[in-house]
Amino acid sequence: MSIQHDSKSTLRGYNSPLEALRRLRVYLSTALNDLFKNKPNEEAKLNNKYGNKTREQWWEDRFEKHPVIYNAQDKCPRDVRNFIFDRSYILEDIVDRYNLKGNSDEETALRCLVFIQDHIKYVSDETARKQIEFWQYPEDTVTRGTGDCEDMSILLKSLTLCADVPDWKVRILAGKVKGGGHAYCTFVREDDSQCILDCCYWPNKLPINKRPAIENEPNYYVVWFSFTKKYSYANGNIVYDKGKVKK
Repeated sequence: MSIQHDSKSTLRGYNSPLEALRRLRVYLSTALNDLFKNKPNEEAKLNNKYGNKTREQWWEDRFEKHPVIYNAQDKCPRDVRNFIFDRSYILEDIVDRYNLKGNSDEETALRCLVFIQDHIKYVSDETARKQIEFWQYPEDTVTRGTGDCEDMSILLKSLTLCADVPDWKVRILAGKVKGGGHAYCTFVREDDSQCILDCCYWPNKLPINKRPAIENEPNYYVVWFSFTKKYSYANGNIVYDKGKVKK
């Protein structure tokens, strides 16, 4: 829209230039109100969805929080969150050397997933460690070049943190899937749907926005517990011991 300015016509019918400017100001104000009165208020929509919380806080509080303890291979109980590294010169070097940091969190998460699929070989704990369960720290998994589902998931979560993906966007889940127990990650997309990032059982390299929503994945059944670096989530206090969940 353009406004043609004519000093003579602008003053026509008005007693002074000041009155003309005042009337023009009223006209423009009315026109702008009419233009935007039906435009959705994005801030109001956001507040309606997340209440008085930020998006990060809403996701952090979406699931029930409880301690999840893993009875480790050395018979030392450990908080599962402490297997995740958010600082590591070794992992940060991997992020830099393999250019894992993308232009968005989605791209970064996918690059980290593909790195693991291409460089870490699946080997079960029974084969590698002669034990039912043996959770590795992410630096160990990178150094050995092998690991099972939870080792790869812990590494994926740690790499995304070292590549500056917010903690609440990537969560490690442990639960029942087709064929038995499994650990994998989920990613929170921009529309607040979640998709699965699976390093080994049903791996793929689809872009984040092309993946099915988690509720449409047929091979994933029940979640026993989940965790990020900041929180662990379950329906009650959990002790994970020799592949079994105890409450």
